[in-house]
Amino acid sequence: MKQARDAVAWIALNIGAIFGLIGLFSYSASQSVFKPGTLSTAVTTIISNPTVRNDLATTFANTVAANQSSIVANSTVTATIATALKTALTDPTVESNIKGALNAAQNRLNGLGSAPITISNGALTAAIVNNIPPSDPTLAQAIKSTNLSFTIPGTSLPNLGKIKSYLPRVEHDSLAAAALLIGFAILIAISRAGVIASLGWRIVFLTFFNAFIFYIVPNFVIPALSISWGPVAAIILRAVGGAVATTYATLFIAGVAAIILPRFIFSK
Repeated sequence: MKQARDAVAWIALNIGAIFGLIGLFSYSASQSVFKPGTLSTAVTTIISNPTVRNDLATTFANTVAANQSSIVANSTVTATIATALKTALTDPTVESNIKGALNAAQNRLNGLGSAPITISNGALTAAIVNNIPPSDPTLAQAIKSTNLSFTIPGTSLPNLGKIKSYLPRVEHDSLAAAALLIGFAILIAISRAGVIASLGWRIVFLTFFNAFIFYIVPNFVIPALSISWGPVAAIILRAVGGAVATTYATLFIAGVAAIILPRFIFSK
């Protein structure tokens, strides 16, 4: 009888842990990827990243060279544009435009619109031109005539609006089922300390998985892949992870407590 009760408790615990995992991921998604403004809050980090700036400078140098015969897209031109771009991106108008673009990109993820998202109202071009050295008027004039811009192709971003619409219900039902099953497991188990400690280990594992996705992947995995969109993807992952960092830190503490405290509470 005792073995049967413990077996049922372990089954309930593991099923409850799966429901808890689903519920927590649903909560994390609603508080990060699907929460309006999450991406735009990362704009300062994104535009201050040297790799991102250099990639943009190379793109702009090629654009100017393609449109203005007086300019050749060599390393000197790219370096000059990169230096000007570093200062230009701190312009409040430019930063506001980039925030708007990232908000539009997030709206696309949420199922709102699919039009290409372009930063091209002249503010970026003017800011770069203003920071080109006076000794290089030809480049400044070429940039001014080109009207630089960059586009986030909205149609290539996934439309996750339907998933978002299901998240509140999935989160609520999954966490409710997890609470009921885990509570049931603790009540019927002969070895309650063992069940609670096992739950603690599962919670700790979950927080380590979160650390892998939002810390190891953007800081080590993506850079090792050397993909063109890697720097931006890594920064966004860190920004998204930051939105739920407090939740997972709290869970880690709760998990450690669940591992340690039952030894004292249920000790004879």
